[in-house]
Amino acid sequence: MIDGFAGLVESRNRESGDHVYNIKTDTQILLDEYSKNHEGEFTPEIKNIIVKASALHDIGKIMIKEAILNKPKSAGRLTSEEFKEMQNHTSDGVTILNNNFSDLLSNDQLFYRYCIEICQSHHERWDGNGYPQKLKGNEIPFSAQIVSIADVYDALVSERCYKDAIPHEKAVEMINNNECGVFNPELLEVFNKVTEKLHAHYIKANATEQNKSF
Repeated sequence: MIDGFAGLVESRNRESGDHVYNIKTDTQILLDEYSKNHEGEFTPEIKNIIVKASALHDIGKIMIKEAILNKPKSAGRLTSEEFKEMQNHTSDGVTILNNNFSDLLSNDQLFYRYCIEICQSHHERWDGNGYPQKLKGNEIPFSAQIVSIADVYDALVSERCYKDAIPHEKAVEMINNNECGVFNPELLEVFNKVTEKLHAHYIKANATEQNKSF
């Protein structure tokens, strides 16, 4: 049900349901590598909960005007006013969860907590220059930190209405050069250890999609 609802949000954004699948897969890859040096901190159950919660990271986009969500690259970059509205999807996501899913999710408080953390904070950045709260360092919930890197990588290597897909090597370079915001240095090390695994996932996913077209 969660994946289905998340897929509806992405389809409104003219993105395929692959975005939700990619975020979950990338988050799983990053968590598996991170947990190697944090034995006992992240059990398979907790990792599974974070991965499931990552599917709802952009649920707040259902509140954003389609003209902004789907503004084509030919129309230029978002204006400052449009970008400000786009930023609202983080806090809007929390509102949607609290107003519409609290009874359902209250049966699993840990899952509910991760959903809220990820929705609200996946655009925060390590240096405090993210949004919506400008959290800094480990003020940012860990679950949101790890989904943030997964989200940025997927956004870079995937085609969007406002941009072409960027090659894997260039995407890795941009993330390491802080061109997409500053990330937790430890998580950046983790990311660099699994770049080939991430790349392999997209190669496999693209091959599967091409086979479907025949």
